[in-house]
Amino acid sequence: MVVAMTRKADCVAAVRFDKVAEFVEETAAQKWRPRILIGGAVFVVAVAIGGGWLWQVERSAAREKTTHRAGLAAAETRLTAARTAAAETNLPGPEQIRRLEALATVQRQLADMQPADFSALLDEVRRTESRINALRGGLARQRSVEEEQAARDRLTAGDTAGGAERLREALRLQHEINGSAQDSGRNFDRELRLQRELAELTAEPKQQAVEAKTKQARAALAAERWEDALGLFREARELQDQLNREFPRTRYSDLTAIARFDAEIASLTADGLDAQVSEHVQRARELRTGGRADEAVRELVEAAAAQRQLNERFEKSRFVSMERLETIEADRQTLLAEEPLRLVRTKEAEARDSLRRRRIFQAQQSVREAAAAMEDVRARLPKARERDDEMRAALAFLNLHAGDLAALQDRCYDQFAPLGTGARAMLRTEVLQEDFAKLMSSNPSRNPGRALPVDSVTYPEAEEYVRRLSWVLGRRVRLPTEEDMRAATVTDGSAAPSAEDARAIQNLSGGLAEWIASSGGRENANAAVWAGAGEVASAPRTERARTRGFRVVVEVDLARLGQE
Repeated sequence: MVVAMTRKADCVAAVRFDKVAEFVEETAAQKWRPRILIGGAVFVVAVAIGGGWLWQVERSAAREKTTHRAGLAAAETRLTAARTAAAETNLPGPEQIRRLEALATVQRQLADMQPADFSALLDEVRRTESRINALRGGLARQRSVEEEQAARDRLTAGDTAGGAERLREALRLQHEINGSAQDSGRNFDRELRLQRELAELTAEPKQQAVEAKTKQARAALAAERWEDALGLFREARELQDQLNREFPRTRYSDLTAIARFDAEIASLTADGLDAQVSEHVQRARELRTGGRADEAVRELVEAAAAQRQLNERFEKSRFVSMERLETIEADRQTLLAEEPLRLVRTKEAEARDSLRRRRIFQAQQSVREAAAAMEDVRARLPKARERDDEMRAALAFLNLHAGDLAALQDRCYDQFAPLGTGARAMLRTEVLQEDFAKLMSSNPSRNPGRALPVDSVTYPEAEEYVRRLSWVLGRRVRLPTEEDMRAATVTDGSAAPSAEDARAIQNLSGGLAEWIASSGGRENANAAVWAGAGEVASAPRTERARTRGFRVVVEVDLARLGQE
């Protein structure tokens, strides 16, 4: 260690740092020479490598060409063999398809190996594939027909499930044929027919189940097993709804059946409410018969409430009925109207009696009270049945003419003359236009004149005049009968029954023809006419003749007028 250090120190001491360098500066050529040598070496190596690579490429290409030529030759050999095999006749369809498929495979391989002829070779492939599709279509059609026939055989033998399975296969094959763009055997009508037949075949058992459930439900209804009937109707409805959804184009689809089932279900559900309605109505009838009107009204109110609830909650129930509700309400209002109408009838009878006795003031009072009560009933209880429309019309007319009642009665009685014996009197002349207009507010006469007889009047108008005059007099007024006319006939200035009557009753001969009482009612299109001189003719009820009028008969004993 010491020795080494001593030597290093001696060396250092002996170095001269001021000595001039002994190296000479290199020239440019000297600097580039190594570089050139290295570059040359690299180039030589690259050329050697490139040459080797090119040699390998050319060698590989030569091998590929050789292999391609060999493969092409082999493919052409296979193509020839495949064509020969495919050209063989009387082969089964599946075998012919298999050989054509092998030919198409070879053709595709050959097309891939010859790019220059690819288009032409591809056309061959397409022609081969077209033949394959045609053969497949033919086989599919044949199989579809066979499957359909097999289905028919099974259905004939009673094998519905087997028949449906075979029919489904026939349909599948026809569907495949129709889906092929190149198949000339497409038949969409057949596919649709098979679809419908299969649908009906599948739907028929369900339809039979619907019918069975419905029949069982009806039997349950007949036996009053309500819960069983309700469940069966619901099952039948579910099956029918399934038929409607899955087989809408078959004869088993029935939308109206759903509505019928809904109605049955709703009816069964609403049966309790319907029973309540019937019970309340029956109790109301019993109470009314027993004279307990107030309680009967309360029962009808309950019946209406139950029916209204039934109508609102069970819209499809067979118990839903607005008509029934209206009937219940009419019954209620009729009960409520009984007492007010009883008072009206009492007042109307008083008014009629006062008019008959010619007590006009009392009649006016009774008419006003009765008419007001009648209108009150009509306003409050418009659906009441027992309103007596004839009485209402009489009261309304008399109330309207209340101020003229005295004058009307005086004029009428002044024109009446006794008719034979008994309590009857007849107008001396035909009804005058002035009197007709006061009661009827119209004058149909074609020969106008207040003091002249009314003419051109129809038979219904004459009847209406008689009706209104009965109200005014408070007595029965009518058209004269043939016997009345004969009893009042005057011949040569002498009367058949009474000389006094003959001087009073005029124009029975030589005046206007007159309507007289006729049999047959309004159903008879014609009515009787007194033509004078004892002749009775017939004329249409609605005919207006300017030579025809009428007169009236009132059942009254003029000698005792006002004393009855």
